[in-house]
Amino acid sequence: MKTWRLALHTPKGAVLAAPQALLRYLAWWIGPVCALVAYAALNSTRHGRWAIAGLGVNYLWALADPDRQFLHDRLAGTRIVSEPAHAS
Repeated sequence: MKTWRLALHTPKGAVLAAPQALLRYLAWWIGPVCALVAYAALNSTRHGRWAIAGLGVNYLWALADPDRQFLHDRLAGTRIVSEPAHAS
């Protein structure tokens, strides 16, 4: 994320520990797992195409979140922050 000058920190500004980074990664999978479960449940009724909505869970969450955080960041207690540009 250095190209876009973004960094991942805790809400207090500390660098993430490995367990917290792992939790964030695992929490990201909520949307895809929801989509797979929905597809398995809906496929027999010929409505499996609606399972794609499960993929939007992580991303639509950010629209409703007061801090505009993604679901996986909220659950893991992480925050994406902008780093200042380096002076040349």
